[in-house]
Amino acid sequence: MDFAAAGLGLQYGTVRLATSHRSWAGIGRSLVSETAQALDELVAAVEHIGSTAVPGLVAKPVIDLALGVRPGVRVDQLIEPMAQRGWIYRGDAGDDGGWIFVLEDSPWRRVAHAHGVAADSEQWRRYLQFRDLLRCDVRARQHYARTKERLARKHPGDAVAYIEGKTTTVWSLLSDLVSVAEPADVAAAVAVWRAANEARGLPPSPERIARVEVKLRDPRSVLLVARRHDRIVGMLQAEHGRAEEGHGCELPDLGHVSMVFVDPDCWGYGIGAELMAKIARLAADLGWQRLSLWTRAGNERARRLYESDGYEATGDAKELGEGDLILRYQRSV
Repeated sequence: MDFAAAGLGLQYGTVRLATSHRSWAGIGRSLVSETAQALDELVAAVEHIGSTAVPGLVAKPVIDLALGVRPGVRVDQLIEPMAQRGWIYRGDAGDDGGWIFVLEDSPWRRVAHAHGVAADSEQWRRYLQFRDLLRCDVRARQHYARTKERLARKHPGDAVAYIEGKTTTVWSLLSDLVSVAEPADVAAAVAVWRAANEARGLPPSPERIARVEVKLRDPRSVLLVARRHDRIVGMLQAEHGRAEEGHGCELPDLGHVSMVFVDPDCWGYGIGAELMAKIARLAADLGWQRLSLWTRAGNERARRLYESDGYEATGDAKELGEGDLILRYQRSV
């Protein structure tokens, strides 16, 4: 493969973006095929990922591969077959890239990276999901390109700062996979709600599960769901707010967020924040000028989420059963 003719290659530690080259896809396919053949049964799949896998997107001129490693496979089992193809093992980057292999065309000038991650992991799904999102969504692709160009100008000699800067945008774009639920989504939304409560040590009774399912099917409310690779991993329900702490008449300018829950496997990935951002964007269309919610005083994770989204405690509080204190929050939209 003629990497130089395709404009591929970058010195370590530097940041440079290149215009998408028509040969990148072909080189990516060749590397995928060669690597999959070399690793054979050690991997479930090998995929061309990253910006060079997206036609028309500016990118650092380095091909990225994801290696979907089968359960039980150790990194030392990959090192030798990869080395036979010229790949150098550079260590374990954990959640920031998995087992890292680098292909160089000259010393300290890399032309490709390979990221070894578990084939059944969230990390593997994110790699494919983000690539596919950029391929099919023009607005997401344009937004990501602008972000990369800005960061490349700001950090031309600091690859770490460039990558860290991109991460927020990557999560934001992935979390834009939040949509208004269809009736068929309700069962999965209930499952998310149930799993989140169980993870916090509050397993719901069968009667409460049934009540929540009925509530989520209320056509007067708005149910949002967050998806990750066709799996619902987050849910939010909002409805018209009412006077007298929910017992009085509807207040047309007030929306009430009655539930926000994320699958425990996906905690910490910003999904709750994106659900909250989505309902704030929809609020104007629903005639709401304010949003309110109640949350448990002891739920620090939830309170940090709401406060970071512009909610402020109103000072209202009330007790649920067994002295469980909940607090009211509100924000303008």
